[in-house]
Amino acid sequence: VYPTFFENQSSVYIVGSKNVNLTLEMYDISGRCLVNMPAKILKDNGYKQAIEIPDSSTLPAGMYLIKITSDTGERWVTKLIKS
Repeated sequence: VYPTFFENQSSVYIVGSKNVNLTLEMYDISGRCLVNMPAKILKDNGYKQAIEIPDSSTLPAGMYLIKITSDTGERWVTKLIKS
């Protein structure tokens, strides 16, 4: 999953399975779940998919955790740092 730093970005990219259902979860540093929803794929070029992150303009600067889970059991977890 990349990029790691963002200001008000609208997507992250994952490399992995194609044509699967994905769930997006976003947590703040205290572990509070801010987002839990089906992931919206903005672009899919075969091995890399752009996943939309809901509007983050209202989030304060800090570290967030993103977890993306496929219906086949694959998981991607990364931290995002908002500047």
